[in-house]
Amino acid sequence: MNDDIAIAKVNDEASKASIIVAKSEDNKPKDQQVEQPGKELQDDEIKEIVILPTSKDGDSVEFLKLRLPVSIDKFFELFLADDAVFDSKERLALQNAYDIVVAPWKLDEENNGLYTRDIDFMIKVTDIPFGNPVTRVHCVQTYKKTDNLLEVIRISQSLDVPYGTSFKLEEKWTLEPFENSTTKTSFTSTGKVNFIKSTMLSKTIKSRSLKEMQKDQDLWFKTLRERKLIEETPPSAINRKGRELNHEIEKSEESKLNRDGLYDSRLRKDIGKIGKVEDQLVALKKGLKLFGVLLLTTIFLFLLSLFLLNRKISALQDRIHYLENK
Repeated sequence: MNDDIAIAKVNDEASKASIIVAKSEDNKPKDQQVEQPGKELQDDEIKEIVILPTSKDGDSVEFLKLRLPVSIDKFFELFLADDAVFDSKERLALQNAYDIVVAPWKLDEENNGLYTRDIDFMIKVTDIPFGNPVTRVHCVQTYKKTDNLLEVIRISQSLDVPYGTSFKLEEKWTLEPFENSTTKTSFTSTGKVNFIKSTMLSKTIKSRSLKEMQKDQDLWFKTLRERKLIEETPPSAINRKGRELNHEIEKSEESKLNRDGLYDSRLRKDIGKIGKVEDQLVALKKGLKLFGVLLLTTIFLFLLSLFLLNRKISALQDRIHYLENK
């Protein structure tokens, strides 16, 4: 009996001590508090980017699909405004573009709520064995923004590459509030190749262009994460599921990059072969054209000779007939 009373007193004292420790911990500043095991941040407190799986829908390809801890207005201020923190000029500079000219946004009076601007720059051409080593690029970028939607479309055309007038690249960013949140948005980046006229290299152009667009999006995303333009919480504060999802996606992206490296090598060889075949076709066309001209000239001279010979024979027959009658 006495032993039971002693144990009860000890347990009571221990519970009081734990309450005192918990209260003292709560009274400390947040940066000095020790995080209790198993405690996770609330969803509204996590300032992190969540990477989601992408997909392909017909000719349109998803480059990035994210959940961002920023509002639509904040995203616009960071990346799209004329005085944005990480603007289009800086993004193009990451691709080693130069002579970049970004016009200010202006309202399109013919389309209600639509803003537009022109972007021009020069960039080096890679992996193309023929044509100019650099090209001019002209872009027309538009956006339309409401409280619940932001759509940004950029149409680009390379002016000095082979078949550059045959196609345009379309990039589209779409932002919507995530589950009606005012602090989180769903971001999707898509792209496609729009052909103005048909060409024998359409498949190669499409494949290579989408690959370059993917590289551009990945570089932009990598840079904004490195500069912590959106994320405010260190990696240690990310919840376990988010870490596992990001890890799996990073592994798949690494595997994809390895496959793309092998594919890129084969693609360069294919482009080189196609370039040689194209040069041979051009030379063959020129040869056939010259042969046709020579053949027509020969036929014309042959017919002319026959005509002159026929006239001489007729004149000779008339002479013989005249002499016989005389």
